[in-house]
Order: sequence, then C-alpha cells, then structure tokens
Amino acid sequence: MPRRALALAVTLVALAGCGGGTPPVEKAEGTVTVKGQPAAGALVVFHPRDAGRENDPKPVATVRDDGTFILTTFADGDGAPAGEYG
Repeated sequence: MPRRALALAVTLVALAGCGGGTPPVEKAEGTVTVKGQPAAGALVVFHPRDAGRENDPKPVATVRDDGTFILTTFADGDGAPAGEYG
C-alpha cells in the first residue's frame, strides 16, 4: 500500500476510535478502468451523499494491478458503512 494511502488509513482508524464506536460496515469492492485498462495505483475515495455525514470517515482503497479494489473504512478491507456515495 502506498505511504499516502497507509497514512490515510491509519488516520481513519485513529479518528474512528474517537466518539464511542464505529458504525457497521459491509464488504464493498469494485473495478476501475480507464479506456478499458486497469487504473492500477489509483486512490478511490467514497464520499457520503448525505450532507449530515460529511465529517464521517471516508471509505478508501488503492486500485490493484488488475483494476480491482476493496474498500477500507476502519480496518484493512472491512468495507463501507451502508449508504449512498458519490
């Protein structure tokens, strides 16, 4: 995992420890391509559409060589809280 993504993940985990618990998460994965080719190394960040959740931790992932990713919110590969993301 690139250093920036790792630092972000560590920050998210630290922030999640504040405020008395974390919401349940669901496994979330996908594929990112650009012009039909895997977007290897791209950083994926999901932002909640609900304006009341703008300060929630953002699920993130780094796209693998084959174009796939698995979101992380609180622990490596745990997924994302249920909701709509944009």
